[in-house]
Amino acid sequence: MTDRAKVRPLARNEIVSRLDDLARLRITVFRAFPYLYDGDMDYERRYLATYLEADGAFVAGAFDGDELVGAATAAPLGMKRSSGSATKLPTTVIGVSP
Repeated sequence: MTDRAKVRPLARNEIVSRLDDLARLRITVFRAFPYLYDGDMDYERRYLATYLEADGAFVAGAFDGDELVGAATAAPLGMKRSSGSATKLPTTVIGVSP
């Protein structure tokens, strides 16, 4: 590993071509304590695809050379997911109108 990973935004075509790498990375990270998540590739591919569908969504990758060693995702609050659900604003969860 080099001294510093290079972090940069991923273009749509790169997200598509690295979907399996991103999915494996999420499974590996979330399998560790305290998450103890036992994910699977099919679910992760579907989940990550929502970042391709949503306006304003963002994916960044951290690279050691050509190897993806980290990632970050962001999406607008209220983004609709392919499951039909949306992220709820904290105020609506407790019954306060924003």
